[in-house]
Amino acid sequence: EAIIKYFSNQFEDIPIIYSIETEPLGTGGAIKKAINYAQSNDVFIVNGDTYFDINLEDLYRFHNDRGAELSIALRVVENGGRYGIVELNDAGLVIGFYEKVERQRSIINGGIYLINKLAFLKLSKDLPDTFSFEKDVIEPLRLKTYGKVYYNYFIDIGVPEEYERARKELTELFNR
Repeated sequence: EAIIKYFSNQFEDIPIIYSIETEPLGTGGAIKKAINYAQSNDVFIVNGDTYFDINLEDLYRFHNDRGAELSIALRVVENGGRYGIVELNDAGLVIGFYEKVERQRSIINGGIYLINKLAFLKLSKDLPDTFSFEKDVIEPLRLKTYGKVYYNYFIDIGVPEEYERARKELTELFNR
């Protein structure tokens, strides 16, 4: 409600269409409901509790160059213990996910995705109205999934200890 009140139905020259959940649908169910409003065949999905400063056009080119059904923006972190780890082959194809493995340097999911709408709709037909995008679509590798590693600024705002750091750093970042 606060977002609708703040933005209304437009941001700058971009119209906004809202997909409202009357009951919790999980991340996958929410995407399944909202994706029908998308007019393009490839749709960006962005986690609301992370900030990852990447070039979306670059991810779009990467996605199309590989004929991906799903592309994930990935980040290298020094201690990936609190995140799920992503494993890639040499071509960037995602070949595995591992939950909270203690490693020094890890590749993690940065929470920005580009998904082929038709591939997702075909897959989600067989899923219930309420499901997890991460657990039911991404991690079982049900779509042809590629990952692109970025080294840009990333912060996970969804954990309390990072929230204050995010407030400070993002204020500085956007006030430059």
